[in-house]
Order: sequence, then C-alpha cells, then structure tokens
Amino acid sequence: MAEQAQAADVRVTVAYATPQGEFLQPLAVAPGTTLGQAIEASGVLAGFPEINLVTQPAGIYGKKKTLETVLREHDRIEIYRALVADPKDSRRKRAAKKEGAATSASVGVAGSAAAPVAAATPDVSAAPGPAGADDAATG
Repeated sequence: MAEQAQAADVRVTVAYATPQGEFLQPLAVAPGTTLGQAIEASGVLAGFPEINLVTQPAGIYGKKKTLETVLREHDRIEIYRALVADPKDSRRKRAAKKEGAATSASVGVAGSAAAPVAAATPDVSAAPGPAGADDAATG
C-alpha cells in the first residue's frame, strides 16, 4: 500500500541561488502540498538562514506565487533574492556606455570624423582583363 501512495506523489524541485552557489532539491510530496510546505520540507531554510519567506518572494518557473499555491507535477519552486541593482538604471548605464564607445570609435585624430575604411581587397571580378587573355586561356 505504501507503494501506491508513493506513486501518487507529486515530484517537484526546490531551487535557491546565491553568488556562492545553488541549492537544488528534488522532492516527492503528497498531492495538495503547498509551495510553502515544500520549501520547508526541502531543508533550504536550514541551509540558508538568511531566507525570510515573509520578505522574499517565491514562485514557480519565474512567476511569483503565494506560499499557499498548491503544487503540480514537475513544478520548479524558486525562492527569489532582492535585486542588487535596479534593472532600469543598469540598462541606462549600459546604453550610455555603448553610445560612448560608438562615439569614440567614430572620432579620428584631433577629434575629426574618421573616413570610412575601404575594403582590404578590391573586387577584381568586374574589372576587364587584358585584351585576349580569355582567348589565350581557353584556346
């Protein structure tokens, strides 16, 4: 009878990542188990005491969910950390840096605009050869 109960278990994975490493714990939980119950059962809270489920969101496959969300087969439960930097500010800085690099690359010596660089090898396929060269090669 225990084998029947195990066959009905829901298989999930609890994931948490830090700059130092990651925690991935596969679990088999009873049907009706909630996200919060699975997190507690995984042991992640003991391994990472800095996790506070009151202030840190959790979710399934990148979508925030409440701790009362009932789990389904193959759910990946994720515990999210606070962002170190605001994504909008980071994007603005990258764009400004990229724009600055593009501007400095197009400025030549003494601040003058650089001329476009010609191709390294000229296209000789369209240029006519010496008169009779084709006739001598084929004839």
